[in-house]
Amino acid sequence: MRGLHDGVAVGLILFPLLGFPLVRALPFTTWRDSLATAALGEEPWRAGLGLMERGSPGEWNALMEGLRWVAAAGDELKGCYEAAKKAGKEQRCSITMKPPR
Repeated sequence: MRGLHDGVAVGLILFPLLGFPLVRALPFTTWRDSLATAALGEEPWRAGLGLMERGSPGEWNALMEGLRWVAAAGDELKGCYEAAKKAGKEQRCSITMKPPR
């Protein structure tokens, strides 16, 4: 039984030292993503949101504020974007913003 315990101890030491760098070097990301979400114990989408929010709270708040602006302007903002895309140049648009709830 001593050999088993020694093997487990060696594995616990070597895996982080050798395994993680090996996985990071892999050319495909699905394994890396799977390891990251497993380590966080969350679904991939939720894990990513949490990492962004904790990693850069200021940028996260700016992103959430931008989403609120887009939701408040709705179809008018989309129409203005599409007009600028079609024209290939800047467009002046009048947008009615709904107040936040």
